[in-house]
Amino acid sequence: MYNLRYYARRLGYRFSKKERSVTVPERNRRHKIESKLQAYGYGIQLNIFGDE
Repeated sequence: MYNLRYYARRLGYRFSKKERSVTVPERNRRHKIESKLQAYGYGIQLNIFGDE
């Protein structure tokens, strides 16, 4: 699990541990990573507002 989160953070995914959600970047989305994170119980959110 740690390696998956580390690899995802390098690609631009942002984690919220309290809510167990992941904010997805606009580019470099990986379906395989997102499906593994959902299997571990993380919710996927799109980055609607960009980096403010």
